[in-house]
Amino acid sequence: MKERKRKFISIIKIEMEDLIEDLNDLVDDYKEKKEKDLITKYVFMENLALIQHEMYGIRKFSEIIGTLNLDDYKDIEEISNHIKDILEKKIAIADFASCLFPMISRRIVKTSKYVKEYL
Repeated sequence: MKERKRKFISIIKIEMEDLIEDLNDLVDDYKEKKEKDLITKYVFMENLALIQHEMYGIRKFSEIIGTLNLDDYKDIEEISNHIKDILEKKIAIADFASCLFPMISRRIVKTSKYVKEYL
């Protein structure tokens, strides 16, 4: 069980890296649109600021879950619930962008299901 819990957190962290890559691709797309005058500099800067705030939250969330003592949790479900609670609290205090909850929660649920079924 300990190995499964460790793998669960490792996969979640990989998912967070993937999210950041997706957001970097979105920044590139916005840059291209700005260069083609499809969006204004103002819109570009607003979008960039939002994406950077989202990336900050993803990175911090990944750091937080990396510090968890997995021995404190009986199973993956308990870890999953706890890290979703952490995410909700960080959003509530406006440290993280609110759009992160569904983005990250889906990955937590998907990873939890994968680890339970296949590992």
